[in-house]
Amino acid sequence: MYRPDREPPGYWEWLQKQRPEPLVDASKIRTREDWIKAGKAAFQDVDRVSIRSDDAAVIRAYRDPAAWEDVWTRSDGSLLMERWVVTSEGLKISFAECAGCHGMPRPDGAVLWGAPLARSGAKRGFTLPTGLRPASVGGGSPLFEHHPLAVALMCEFSVPWKPDDRIEDLANASETDR
Repeated sequence: MYRPDREPPGYWEWLQKQRPEPLVDASKIRTREDWIKAGKAAFQDVDRVSIRSDDAAVIRAYRDPAAWEDVWTRSDGSLLMERWVVTSEGLKISFAECAGCHGMPRPDGAVLWGAPLARSGAKRGFTLPTGLRPASVGGGSPLFEHHPLAVALMCEFSVPWKPDDRIEDLANASETDR
């Protein structure tokens, strides 16, 4: 997502005409470099599905250039956490999943990917527009709140291409061992 006052010409119109596509096409992954590129796309572009919104009032608020005054912006005009997501139901607003917490904004408009996002982001000049931040950003996903902790951890923090023995052991432990 770009700040509306810094979008490339015609971007908004182009975006509304797009159709859903897979973020990564596994059938095209052949080399180590392909895997790295796919991992980067997953890390930087996957959104938090549980907070997607197609509410017209919310979208209108995000399209208002005045909402973005004093908000940290990447050097190309794009935003760190916010995402437009093309779905089969139409365009939705969402927030970055992994990159939302592990992308550190730098004063020059670049991002240090993989770094932890400090809880007091405003000290680095990073803020979200007032009134536009969903309450669940930064918290656990409500999709897994009724599952046992081990299942929730596995769903939230593991990836199929890199199993984590600590989470696998927890998921396979008996209730008394957890």
